[in-house]
Amino acid sequence: MKRILLTSVALASILAVPACKREAAPTPAYAEQDAAAKNVAVEAPPADVEVISEAAHAPVSPEAAAAAPSFDTKAYAGTFADADTRLVITADGMFTLDQAGNASSGTWTLEKDGKHLLLDPDSKSEKDQRFEMIGNDELQSSADPKERLHRNKA
Repeated sequence: MKRILLTSVALASILAVPACKREAAPTPAYAEQDAAAKNVAVEAPPADVEVISEAAHAPVSPEAAAAAPSFDTKAYAGTFADADTRLVITADGMFTLDQAGNASSGTWTLEKDGKHLLLDPDSKSEKDQRFEMIGNDELQSSADPKERLHRNKA
């Protein structure tokens, strides 16, 4: 009888130990950092820095654009060019851009307005670029309205 009682007590204590987890108290250094992070004011970006907010332009992915009846990514994909610039966009949301010998690649999205393409380069040191769709065969740079890219018919 004592043996069963002893075994029961030992088993109960073994099972009770994992159920009693104790959380570690935050160290004072981390508590001070957390408090300081909450009190940090968000500064506005410098005037010469272009900021594109995800909430501001709310891009539509190529998949979502393909689901919309008004835009066909497969039909719009292709090569657009002028004398100094060559832009290749693909139906899967990728692009390659060569501007006067400076090449970049990344992803593109159709903005919510359905009239602008946003190019997001893979390199985060490069700025995003925006192009307005002028019909099915022409793109106009938002940064330089004189720059118009025409679809290559080849």
